[in-house]
Amino acid sequence: MKTTNNGLLIFLILIQSLIVSCENEEISGDFVTDLDGNKYEIVSIGNQTWMAENLATTRLNDGTPLENISGDSEWSLYNKPALCWYENNKEMCLDDNSGALYNWHTVETGKLCPDGWHVPSKEEWIELVEFVGGMEEVENALKAAEGWSDGENGSNTFGFNVIPAGVRVDYGSNDFDFKGSHTSFWSTTKSEDKGDPNLRYDFASRISFANYVYFNYSSWRCGLSIRCVKD
Repeated sequence: MKTTNNGLLIFLILIQSLIVSCENEEISGDFVTDLDGNKYEIVSIGNQTWMAENLATTRLNDGTPLENISGDSEWSLYNKPALCWYENNKEMCLDDNSGALYNWHTVETGKLCPDGWHVPSKEEWIELVEFVGGMEEVENALKAAEGWSDGENGSNTFGFNVIPAGVRVDYGSNDFDFKGSHTSFWSTTKSEDKGDPNLRYDFASRISFANYVYFNYSSWRCGLSIRCVKD
């Protein structure tokens, strides 16, 4: 009888451990964490799983720190992986979930997103756009339901929560601009056009949200937001 009770007790402990383990897996499945300890909500849309927040890491996933470039002239000339914070205000960007702005050299490392995640290609962005209804529907479906200027909020139907984080432009002045009305996300897809060899400009594809959504190309020197997609 004693042995039976012990066996029953062990069985109940195993069942309880299994339940706790499953519960923990379910909870952890709603988030992904970077090396800085930033925790990002995730969302499944079609066959893809995305971060529902902008990346804010200051390190590559191998632990390499990224340079935080605040000066305009320094940013313009910097040709290595780097980040910046809109108007050099990190606290603001973390508080409003704008995240950091990255040059394309960070994307090119292939190590910007947490392990098991990656910066999407243009084709992966297109897959997302097509799933939510195409270019006519994507603005409303993916934009956040608040925070956009001039009545340009979306319905955030899929929980993707695009916010108007602004950009760091590369028009010679390298100014921060468009917060509240615009945001752009890098892809991994390079332009076939090598740009202006005299200026040493190269370009990569981006998707931009403003009062409409469009694909275009930006100089690698621009500072744009990042969303990661699961491998």
